[in-house]
Amino acid sequence: YMEQLIALVAKFSPHLVKPYWEDFLQITDVNHPCFNHKGVRAVHERAKANLKALKNVDDSKPLEMAFTAIDGSKINLANMRGKVVLIDFWTVRCAPCIKEMPHVQAMYDKYRSQGFEVIGLVGDDDTAKEQVLKIIKKQSASWPQYLDKGKDAIVSYHSLYNIRSYPTVWLLNKEGIIVDKNARGVRLEPLIRLHLGLDK
Repeated sequence: YMEQLIALVAKFSPHLVKPYWEDFLQITDVNHPCFNHKGVRAVHERAKANLKALKNVDDSKPLEMAFTAIDGSKINLANMRGKVVLIDFWTVRCAPCIKEMPHVQAMYDKYRSQGFEVIGLVGDDDTAKEQVLKIIKKQSASWPQYLDKGKDAIVSYHSLYNIRSYPTVWLLNKEGIIVDKNARGVRLEPLIRLHLGLDK
């Protein structure tokens, strides 16, 4: 419910997202009479994690992102410095996103050994998990996927970055800085080659 409220706020007044998270953090601090209650602590930790992530929302700085993917793998962008990373924000309701997957897989197969990585951020909750697994199996998409609105998601990156239209595909350079926010289709391979330094 908290995520839904903040997503609604972000839609109309993005500048209020940070104050809302600050309020959630403040009203659930150690002075709260139920601070040791599991739910109150969970709200407090989620607010703290989102405020930390918000501090790093700056296109001129390396993007920070850490989570556990559906397959159990631990993903941390800080550990991917030196690689070119594609971040695919998608949802099970986005047909163009799904249609693009075989092309992304072809690029992943072709350039992974040279330092190209892909991460999928699914803007759905746990009820979509089986559907996500079926889609990625059918499309042969072998990169890590994250249920961005699942029960174990501390930070929803779709909400944090105000992602509301699909497909949204970001490309990070070797320093972890966003260099393109529409890295898809025929534009993708030249961008990969450019940032891997293959076309010198």
